[in-house]
Amino acid sequence: MSGFVAQPPSNPPAPDPADQVAGDAFWPPVSISQFRDGYVIANSVTDARVRDALRGGMLHVRRELRAWKAAHVLAGATELSAIEDETIDGEPAAVLLYRRAVCSTAAADIVETHNEVSATLDGRDRAEEQKTAADELRRAATHAIRDILGVTRTTVELI
Repeated sequence: MSGFVAQPPSNPPAPDPADQVAGDAFWPPVSISQFRDGYVIANSVTDARVRDALRGGMLHVRRELRAWKAAHVLAGATELSAIEDETIDGEPAAVLLYRRAVCSTAAADIVETHNEVSATLDGRDRAEEQKTAADELRRAATHAIRDILGVTRTTVELI
């Protein structure tokens, strides 16, 4: 019998910097591979295109949350993960919502701009399905942003 016993590493491996779209001191990074897996992004979409979409998603979400962030920084928060005590699966809820908003925005951008070229009726039907999917992704991003802000998701106005 062999006396060899395998043990898992005590620390998880460090994330690959090439797989990350960097955040800053406040906002966390977003993993390209996790985005691809979570949103089922086709391999025909290049990593450069995915990185560009994630950057755009980060810009959009950060602009939406600019005043919210400023208020929390003034209150002493140095990073997003320090703002909320609630965790889900070991991660702060605010980080999960931020990542969802960024990734949903990026996925909507990719769905809208990565059309298959087809002059057939099927091609037009797929384009319409993609438009619907992009709208649903943008709605998910808006919901995540509003959840971070702590405001309702619906605005009702009498005409």
